[in-house]
Order: sequence, then C-alpha cells, then structure tokens
Amino acid sequence: YTAVRTLNIAEGLAPSPELADAYTNGMVIAGVIPYPALARLYGRRALETARRINHPRTTAYALIGAGVYNLGLGQWAEAGKALQESVSISDQVGNWQRWSEALILMEQGAYYLGEFERGLQLATDLLDSARHRDNLLHQAWAFSGQAENNLRLGRAAAAAELAQAAIALYADNTDRVSEAATYGLLTLAQLRQGNLPLARQTAERLTALLAKLSSSVSYYLLDALAAVAEVYLTQWEAESQTDLRSADAKSLPSSARKACAALHRLAQVFPMGGPRAWLYEGWAQWQSGRPLRARQSWRKSLALAERLAMPYDQALAHYELGRHAAGAERQTRLAQACDLFARLGAADDLDRARKAQTQPRGD
Repeated sequence: YTAVRTLNIAEGLAPSPELADAYTNGMVIAGVIPYPALARLYGRRALETARRINHPRTTAYALIGAGVYNLGLGQWAEAGKALQESVSISDQVGNWQRWSEALILMEQGAYYLGEFERGLQLATDLLDSARHRDNLLHQAWAFSGQAENNLRLGRAAAAAELAQAAIALYADNTDRVSEAATYGLLTLAQLRQGNLPLARQTAERLTALLAKLSSSVSYYLLDALAAVAEVYLTQWEAESQTDLRSADAKSLPSSARKACAALHRLAQVFPMGGPRAWLYEGWAQWQSGRPLRARQSWRKSLALAERLAMPYDQALAHYELGRHAAGAERQTRLAQACDLFARLGAADDLDRARKAQTQPRGD
C-alpha cells in the first residue's frame, strides 16, 4: 500500500528521486506478483527518471532493482550488467550502502552461474569493506556469501562455521530472509558432513523461520527451501533402504512433498528455482515408487537448467538420472555429472558422483 501510494503521489509531481525510487519499488513488487509487463515498464521508467534528473544514488538503486528482478528470472547477463554499473556509480559517490547491496547481488549471480571462486572473492571483498566500516549487517551478508560458495566447493566444515557466524550477526540485525537462507546453508553443510540428525534439527528450526516468512517471496529463499526438502528426502531414502525406522517415519513422505510443493511455488515466481524444484520432485516420485514420473521430473530439471545456463543444477540432474539408472545410461549420465562437477570445482559432489559410478544400479 505504501509503495503504491508513494508512486501515485510522486507521479503527480515533477520528476524526482522519490519518483524514480517508487518506480524501482513498483518493479520489484510487480515482479513478485508476478506481472512481467508491468515490472519491465516500471524498471524502464525508474532508470529513465533517475538518469533524467542526474541523481547517482537513485540511479544506483534503480540498477539494483533491475539486478534483483533479472536474477529471479535467471537473466544473468542483464543482472550482471546492471549490478556492475550500480557498483561503479556507488563507488564514485561513496554510497557504501548501495555499493554493498549491489556487490552481494553480484556474488549471488556468480553463485547461481556456478562461478564459485568468483562468488567467494566478491563476498570477501564485501567483508573487507564491511569490517572497515564496522557494518555488522553487511558482514553477515558477506559471511553468508562465503558460506554458500565454500559449500559448493566442497568445504562443508568451513561453510558451517561461516553460516554460524552470519546467523549470530543476524540476531541483532533484522534481515529475516537472509537469516533463513543462511540456516538453509547451515543445514546443507551439516548434511554434507554426514550428520543427518543435526541437519534435521536445523531444518526443523528453519521450517519455523520459513513459516514466519510465509508472506515474503524472494528468490534468495531457494537454498532454504531446498535444504528442507533435501533433509527429508535423504532421511526418507535412507530409511527405505534399511529395517530401521525413526519415530516420525510415517510423516517423512508428507513432509518431503510439502517441501517440494514450496519449491514449486517459488519457481512459479522466480524461474531460476525451477531446476531445483523438479530435481527434488523427481526424488520424491522415485521414493513413492513412480520411476517414470521421477525420470520425467529429472529431465525437466535438466532442460530448465540448460536453458537458464545453470551448470551446477545441470550436474545435479545428470547425477540423479544416472544414479537411478543402470548400464550404459547410468555411466553416461554419471560421467556428464562428473565432468560438470569437476569443471565447477564442486569437490564433494564430484566425489559422490564418482562413487556412484562404481555401483551397478541406483535402486
């Protein structure tokens, strides 16, 4: 209401920084609805207005809005161009708030593109600046950025420590979306360390946080939702392969499906979440005894990941298709997964895929 009211008032006056900011906010809101045509219109007007009045801070903010919008769509080149310009403008005028916002968004773009070393460097640059300015929130963002890239690079222990450092700072610096995303990283790091019980505990706390954010929609919640889904699916699979059953074994399928449904809802707004949503959907279908539907879901995940140029998600789809196949298809898929994981430097994932190559079937 406030955003719309501000826009209506500002449009009745002369071009101003307030009008440009209102257009930027309108673009982000329209993108979440989602209403792409309106979002693009507001985005153009935001930049046109900001450049017309020659107001650097406002221009930097409009470019950040464009970056956020395009990241959610998986339009990496457009996002990167806008964010790089925002960083340059903010650096020139000494606006470190906007500089930090644009830089952490650039880090996220690198992360989703599978450029983990670059993402890690961008997060480290932000941390150095945030420490110099004694800005604790920006330090938390930087720790989270370092955590996610370290996690993908196979450094689960380091990722867990960094995630915990960020969470400690979020306690006094309200950014609940980033906090939830970081709990997702901590959950996945604990899972990669082989501590399923601890990961399950963290996932339950994360679920409670996500419930409080039910009205919030952000592409940055992808890892949080994915972490919950992966924990339930991992436990469901592990228990289906043994005679041991946990006290809540009967609820695992329902919990896993709810987590998958949440990922699909995110993907309806932010296409970049599509590959992961279909990846876990396939896993849930396999565990439910529907192998045909499972393979269809994994193929959808792969097709979307290829279309969006998300190589890490491509590798995950090849891995799931491979480990649940036999014979030549198994070896071909797993070899493709290994090749992608190796190129990305994803050491833990590469190790998992190589181990799967030595097994005859993924039943």
